[in-house]
Amino acid sequence: MVRLQMALALSADLLPAVVRWAAQSTDLAVTAASPDLRGALEGAGPPPDLVVVDDVVLRENPGWIGRLREQGLTVVVLGAEEAEAFRRALAAGAVDFIRRDAWAQELPAVVERIVAARRPEPRPLLAVFSPKGGVGKSTLAANLACAAGGRTGAKVALVDFDLQFGDLATLLGIEPRATVADAARLPSLTQDALSRLLQPVEKTAVSLLASPLNPLEAEEITAARAVEILDALRRAYEVVVVDTALGYTDVNVAALDVADLILVVLTPDVVTVRSVVRALDLFRDGFQYPPEKVRLVLNRDGTGLRRDEIAEALGRPIDFGLPSDGAWPVRAANQGTPLWLMNRQSQFVRATERIAEALFPRPQPARRPRALARRLPPLSLTGRG
Repeated sequence: MVRLQMALALSADLLPAVVRWAAQSTDLAVTAASPDLRGALEGAGPPPDLVVVDDVVLRENPGWIGRLREQGLTVVVLGAEEAEAFRRALAAGAVDFIRRDAWAQELPAVVERIVAARRPEPRPLLAVFSPKGGVGKSTLAANLACAAGGRTGAKVALVDFDLQFGDLATLLGIEPRATVADAARLPSLTQDALSRLLQPVEKTAVSLLASPLNPLEAEEITAARAVEILDALRRAYEVVVVDTALGYTDVNVAALDVADLILVVLTPDVVTVRSVVRALDLFRDGFQYPPEKVRLVLNRDGTGLRRDEIAEALGRPIDFGLPSDGAWPVRAANQGTPLWLMNRQSQFVRATERIAEALFPRPQPARRPRALARRLPPLSLTGRG
């Protein structure tokens, strides 16, 4: 965990208490603490993430007030509620002003807001799974990855963890230059080294890490190494979609364990529904996954068993439906092109877009911090308040 680097420039009556408070926080690291502003800034080494400064210190170091603003530092000022103190805080470019006698109550909340704003957004890892073949699992994984990238503008890693018989490269028309087996052999799983193994899917935000070309190479990939690969991809990409294999191999279970969400794909036939019943029982009782970790996707919705019949058999409702879309999915697969690119108006793509909308909301514009001046009491800043 990266901690917020904080410099303290506080008068002697405040400094020890604030240092003690900061030492108890797992989010903060005090890089310098001084009753002198110059000493706090120069002692911090690289520019700190946050400078907490006492108005008493600002008043004693007027030549350094402008430097705080010029350096673009995030500054919080502790002081008395008086016009001169507010004016110095504005000149220093402070983002917040805290009453000196209430710092113990107000400073933790201000720091938490700053820390929260710096925390990276969670990077989702989604596993697409089915206990039975031929249900459209890989087709959904490929097109959902495209839809997620197109919807959010995020960089998406698509990983083929069907290590023996994966076909994502074929579906996407890619001749793999590297595979999961090559990733597993890397001496160091740095983000740069791993990213170079992925191949971009043209006209999308997706990059593919293909399954091994030789099925025997699957034996070289351990569950622990698979988790390391997924962790590295999660750091390098904003969304990771994993197309898993059939069954419950060590690698498959490892991917399911670390996934934030599992999409279980099924078709409306008795054989598949019974397989999914057993899978859900295993997820609940064996792996002890919480119910919200698993979502059900009914492919070829409306062509066999009714939704209510399937829901009754599974003991839970279907979350998403994919309509049977005639020859379009097969045509796209034969041409090695994601259907998402070939026909954005197809029923399958529209349904996939709705899944992406539910799972990957568009990022909201970052809120700009409220200007300090807007939070000041109605005091004159041009004369003696």
